[in-house]
Amino acid sequence: MKPRPIHVSDHALVRYLERVHGIDFDDARRNVSRIDAHLVQVARETFNLPVDAVRAHIAASVAVAMEARARAIVIDGWRYVLDPVGRMVITITWAAHKHSEPVRRCTRREAAE
Repeated sequence: MKPRPIHVSDHALVRYLERVHGIDFDDARRNVSRIDAHLVQVARETFNLPVDAVRAHIAASVAVAMEARARAIVIDGWRYVLDPVGRMVITITWAAHKHSEPVRRCTRREAAE
């Protein structure tokens, strides 16, 4: 049976764009209630980013860890926090964040295998 697709939350997508790619959403953040959904729209319209392709890239990057039911994976210094039961990428933080629990580190190549 084919596994369910991996869902990348709006929050995880925004954190990925901010932290991994350095996109600044500060102007768009002001006075918005559903901030992550709004920032995804800003990424799509203002920065002309292929948001669905970015989500697919993130999902493919964590697929092996998700299948192994890992709670997190570190790829290229970034910690992807996972919910293997719900098959969701929750957020992305810098791997050396002081509240990080220990995780197995791997290269992008290992994550793709």
